[in-house]
Formats: sequence, C-alpha cells, structure tokens
Amino acid sequence: MAGAPPEPFVPRTFSCWVRRTTTTEDTVDRRTGDRRRRPVDRWDVQGRADGIQWLKRFNRAGLAQTWKEQLERDFASGLLFDVGAKRFVVPTAPEEPAGPRPPTVFELTERYFRSHPEWEPKTKVLAANSFNRAQRWLLVPGAAPEGADLAAVEDYLAHANFLPPHLEVNMTPSQAAGRAWLVTHSAPADGLTTAQIESFVARFEVNQRNPAKRVG
Repeated sequence: MAGAPPEPFVPRTFSCWVRRTTTTEDTVDRRTGDRRRRPVDRWDVQGRADGIQWLKRFNRAGLAQTWKEQLERDFASGLLFDVGAKRFVVPTAPEEPAGPRPPTVFELTERYFRSHPEWEPKTKVLAANSFNRAQRWLLVPGAAPEGADLAAVEDYLAHANFLPPHLEVNMTPSQAAGRAWLVTHSAPADGLTTAQIESFVARFEVNQRNPAKRVG
C-alpha cells in the first residue's frame, strides 16, 4: 500500500481471514555457535476494509484466530478501523467506573502465592510452576512476546518470579523487563473467555497412558 495509511474510519465493507505461511529465521547452535536459517510456520491475519488490503503476522495460530475474531466483533460494533495498527479503535471511557479494578491474571496469581507463606517448599515450587504458566499464556488478545521481550519474559519466569521480597532487589535488568512486559499484557482475570481457558488447558494437557504425548 503506497503512502501513509488513511486516518481511522468506519468501513462499509470488511473481511478478514487467517492464512498459514512459511518463512525463515536465523538460529544459533548452542554447542557450536554456528548460525543457520531454518523454516518456521507463521500465521497471517489478512483482510480488506473498503477495498484496502492489510496484513498482520503472528507466531501462533491461536493468537491469529483470536485477533481475527476480535476484528469481526469490532466491525459488527461499528468502530473506527486503523489500517496502520490493523485493528479497530476502541473508544476510551470518559472516566473509570466506580469501585476497585478487577485484578489481572498476573496480579491474582502473585496475590494468591504471597498469601500462603505457610506452604512447604515443594508446594511452593509446584504452585510457582503452575502460576508461571498462567502468567505467561493468559494474556490480552493479540499479545505475544517476541525477540528481546520473549527472552526477558523467559528469564524472569525461570529465575526471578516469586522470589522472597528481600531477594527481588537482585533482579537483573532483563528479568525486570520481563516482569514489566507481563504486567502490561496480562489478561483481566474476570475477562477470560472459554476459548482462552480451553486453549490454555490443552497446551499443558498430558496423556497419562502415553506421557510422550503432550502439548506445549
């Protein structure tokens, strides 16, 4: 598309779809340090808004499908479409609703873990592993850490999450960045959809008769 994208507008016609594609990415062999390129699958959400074509790429099929479904709901609501951002513009509420804000998944898991200092060490480890998964995967629609963000998130979850308060001061800049990314992109705990929950459970579902068969 030549030139700058138009200002957000309400499209008269709108359609979008998900298409699987293959691209290549650079990888580094951890043992030898050699660089090589390998094919990887990506999922493109493509569409047209009043004939204007656009595309947004995702690393996972589920994220692409979630983005597509949100676009279709927003179009049905008559919102303005931002071609540059490949999403509809959700109007900002004039003021925050009265009462406390519902916690995010990140806040809720942190709060629950910290409220049980009596847990035995083994229980704490198992709870931390489960809560790490929730914090990593239960995100706002379309959010997915990539590149440096992904490395920071993985560093934080693997080495710095749920540390005792007196050890949190030793968090590295990378780990602090990973925590900040998760705090920003964590899904509201009261807004999780059935599809999100089912996708999350399926990711870690283990076939007990065949432990080699697992998801994620």
